[in-house]
Amino acid sequence: MRMTILKEKVIDEIRKLENENLITEIYALLQLEADLRGVYELSEDQIKAMEEVQAQYKTGHYMTDEEARKDFEEWRKK
Repeated sequence: MRMTILKEKVIDEIRKLENENLITEIYALLQLEADLRGVYELSEDQIKAMEEVQAQYKTGHYMTDEEARKDFEEWRKK
């Protein structure tokens, strides 16, 4: 089915809806899709921080989830 025809059918079905909860869910889904289409631009500081983190990861300087949880629990007990 062509995209244009499919869009028209979806719009027609939405116009017929009476279920407010379903309409709200459809709207939320469409908003999520719209948000995902947006492009987020990083600042120079953010780019630098990401590059540092990537370099640390590549050299093995990171914690596993389990190590981080253990470290957090030890910190929390202090």
